[in-house]
Amino acid sequence: MRRPDLLHSRSLNMETVQSSNVHSALYDYESEDFYIRFLRSGPDDIYRYPGRTIHEWVGFQNSNSKGQWVWNRPIGEGWPFVLMTQRDFWTADVDPDDVHPTARDFALRRR
Repeated sequence: MRRPDLLHSRSLNMETVQSSNVHSALYDYESEDFYIRFLRSGPDDIYRYPGRTIHEWVGFQNSNSKGQWVWNRPIGEGWPFVLMTQRDFWTADVDPDDVHPTARDFALRRR
């Protein structure tokens, strides 16, 4: 379930937000995958929404309420997703120091 392309991606953008529902979000410009780390479902739950557009990422960034945007878009529109955890990012063959700092910060809930 781990995403090798995310681990080696060099084109990422992350935003940590103030929300009762969402901790942070990450967009991978190379794979066009949108990742959201939710607060409500546990600190280790990461949802990957594959193949989302840059316009959707910008819409998230520009929204006044990140939680409401998430409720209306990925949840309300039924975007297909893959449930991941922080453990999916780190296995014995992956050194966190070799991962893009933005992906590492996202997976470790930094910022």
